[in-house]
Amino acid sequence: MRILVIEDEISLNKTIIDNLNEFGYQTDSSENFKDGEYFIGIRHYDLVLANWTLPDGDGAELVNTIKHKSPRTSVMIMSSKTDKETEIKALKAGADDFVKKPLDFDILLARIEARLRLGGTNVIKIEDLVIDPDEEKITYKGQDIELKGKPFEVLT
Repeated sequence: MRILVIEDEISLNKTIIDNLNEFGYQTDSSENFKDGEYFIGIRHYDLVLANWTLPDGDGAELVNTIKHKSPRTSVMIMSSKTDKETEIKALKAGADDFVKKPLDFDILLARIEARLRLGGTNVIKIEDLVIDPDEEKITYKGQDIELKGKPFEVLT
């Protein structure tokens, strides 16, 4: 499962990435809206974990961008704003979940796992080509194609 973390606080970004990697998730990280948008444009993510307030973009705009480019991707918003209006605004903008800062990583991980269970299949089918990112398996016209590691990550 691939997760994109968009968080402008560098130490928090690194902590989240390190912890997710420890639990076996493939991760990418961005510290701003622009770079996050770039990653979303070039790669499929099962989940995007993003800060609601970024230095170069609005949370609602970010959710809209993610859902437009990849409607099946789950979006979890993080925010230090703990008022219910911010949470409602994020959810109405299309976010699938909202977590309040400071983060408890055990709770965050449980919520991520729950979101990913709801996500369905990540299998990509294009005519005779079938790519299964979860199994790291590629099939073309019924024949398995051997592609592992970095080349597979680039493809997915």
